[in-house]
Amino acid sequence: MVDLTVMVGKIDLPVREFLQVQEGDVLQLDKSVLDSMDLYVDSLLKFKARPGTFGNKRAVQILKDERD
Repeated sequence: MVDLTVMVGKIDLPVREFLQVQEGDVLQLDKSVLDSMDLYVDSLLKFKARPGTFGNKRAVQILKDERD
């Protein structure tokens, strides 16, 4: 079994601000909603992907192999 992780975006947030985060808060990430996402396999970047659905489940579509 392998772990797959999709990185939606990143944010630098001081601990003081992090401790004040509440349900309903919006955190602005470093990527546009139009940007592809990084898909990691066992913590190694392998693919670029975009979000989507498959039936009633969340899914990602592979766009590019990053191993090239």
